[in-house]
Amino acid sequence: MHEKKTVSRSEDFSIDYINIEKLIKVLTDKNGLKRQEARISLVKIGRPAIPYLEKLLNAEEYRTCWEAIKTISSIPHPDTISALLKCLDDKNEDIRWVAAEGMIELEEHAVKPLLRSILANYESVNFCETAHHILKELVIRKSFNDTTNLIPMLINKEMEDTQIPLSANSKLAELNKEKKN
Repeated sequence: MHEKKTVSRSEDFSIDYINIEKLIKVLTDKNGLKRQEARISLVKIGRPAIPYLEKLLNAEEYRTCWEAIKTISSIPHPDTISALLKCLDDKNEDIRWVAAEGMIELEEHAVKPLLRSILANYESVNFCETAHHILKELVIRKSFNDTTNLIPMLINKEMEDTQIPLSANSKLAELNKEKKN
């Protein structure tokens, strides 16, 4: 009778981390097909790949940053939120758009972190435009109810800036109150 070999969780994770490092290196390759295959594999690995991908967000080369955020945005886990939020104010519109799409896919998990981030970044036009896009999509998906009229404020930068954080803070308080009930 053959015994089935079991792999302990620590062995299993060490194998993943070796594979992750190899795949991360491929994300910087000039060959687009290789990068796409690495991206797909990293998405399948999921959560353990997130810290490695976050390091690539600081790369000087645009393509490397784009590959990293594209991969992160395709991992459907709340642990991606902090990396996605960091990219919502990126100088490159493509990076912001991909990060926004990742936030949208997280639906209700993205709402409170986004509102808190609005409080810190409301003076940034890029950030507000991206947050506007996310919240509009979340309304369509019924993951956000704009009871404080925050969405139009984000796109209308002629308004007094203090209205944006007041509205975001009010919505956060409303959501926290709902959670308690």
